[in-house]
Amino acid sequence: MVMREALEEEIVKVEARIEEKEKPLPFDYCRLGAIQRKVTTLRMWENMCSHAGTPTGPPAPPGPPAPPGPPAPPAPPAPPAPPGPPGPPGTDHF
Repeated sequence: MVMREALEEEIVKVEARIEEKEKPLPFDYCRLGAIQRKVTTLRMWENMCSHAGTPTGPPAPPGPPAPPGPPAPPAPPAPPAPPGPPGPPGTDHF
């Protein structure tokens, strides 16, 4: 929660910086969007964890890997290469 509150304070600062300038920098808008996405992600995790009855934090590691399936079929043979350019006249020995 402390991190989210610090990020929300930073959102207020960046929004104030954008509003006080006549022509805000694109960087300020990018920073604002990045911070807002991070806050949204933190809120999502807090909601998920509160519904699951677990403390907030990263998700649990995945379970054991699935058993291997049947082997893949062999690849089809490559098509023949196209003929190259013709040589000088009189060099055909067919």
